[in-house]
Amino acid sequence: MKRLFVAIKIELSKELLDFISNLKNKSSEFAIVKWVETNNIHITLKFLGNTDEGKIPEIENAFKSISLNHKSFYLEIEKFGAFRSFSKPEILWLGIKNNLQITLLAEEIDNSLNALGFDKENRKFKAHITIGRVKKINDRNLFCALLLEQEQNLLQKIKINEFHLFESILKPDGPVYNVLRSFELKK
Repeated sequence: MKRLFVAIKIELSKELLDFISNLKNKSSEFAIVKWVETNNIHITLKFLGNTDEGKIPEIENAFKSISLNHKSFYLEIEKFGAFRSFSKPEILWLGIKNNLQITLLAEEIDNSLNALGFDKENRKFKAHITIGRVKKINDRNLFCALLLEQEQNLLQKIKINEFHLFESILKPDGPVYNVLRSFELKK
């Protein structure tokens, strides 16, 4: 069994990396956050979970077909946010401007995996980049105020040329993500 997910690797601009670094430094006295390592930053298209290795060739064949149906496209990172909310933050993220191409890609991946026996997503796809998971809040008022201060427009335009099938190996000091296969989109 391999723990798998499908994602687009993202390389953040210096400005966004500086934004995250400043947020880490400012928040460290108010909360414990497990920050995503820079080399692990991605947009998840579908989490498969523990998967029988015998299914991987079928998954790869489905993804090869999907990659032929989609052209390269641009995404725009536009804001900072938190899942549940800024008053009850659990996941800190960078938001992606509404983008039909990534939504259609995620839906086609979900449908093709459903045909291979994987559960369909219950929630509507919302493209985002997880940058941190809140583990403990020492001072809720100050931490939430800090998060609200950070709510600003963040812009980075990124060309998307491929998506990847990743294996996630959980280790005590954090996950290691290995690309098993890359699927290039049409030019």
